[in-house]
Amino acid sequence: TSLVFAGLAIDRLSALAGLFVAVVGGVVYRFASRSMEGHPARSRFLALLAFTACMAFLLACASNLLLLMVAWVLLSSGVHHLLLFSADTRTAWLAVRRKFIGARIGEASLLAALGLLWWRCGSLEIGSCLEAAERLPVDAIAPIALLLAVAAMARSVQVPFHSWLPDTMEAPTPRSEEH
Repeated sequence: TSLVFAGLAIDRLSALAGLFVAVVGGVVYRFASRSMEGHPARSRFLALLAFTACMAFLLACASNLLLLMVAWVLLSSGVHHLLLFSADTRTAWLAVRRKFIGARIGEASLLAALGLLWWRCGSLEIGSCLEAAERLPVDAIAPIALLLAVAAMARSVQVPFHSWLPDTMEAPTPRSEEH
């Protein structure tokens, strides 16, 4: 069973995903807070990090397709701004540009999949769509599944959407900028 409130689902899976996001987000936030001690833009960075973690939590617990899409886009925006935080080299900017393009491909794929789900299932609620999808023929589900796979691959930085990730390793950290 699941409790749905304001577009958020509270069930075992969403609680586990939310707990995972909260724990990882808390660890990253604590590390960033300590490592950026004394940095002039520390507050702005930590606010961006908290926003990004909140959007990841919202994405993990969304029970509505529109809320899922909004959280998906805002999460991408948060990551984009975090990547740009210290991007002062050409390689860093190229990585951010490639990430931006991959993110837009993922967002377009997700939006198309959600549009098809709404058209085929007649609902914006994820639970209702899952129930209705069980009764759809394979030729109606296949394009939705393909679009969702592309969106998931783009979001999780899988091949062929991975090329920007290694380049982010060049980005300076707050501690390395001090030396």
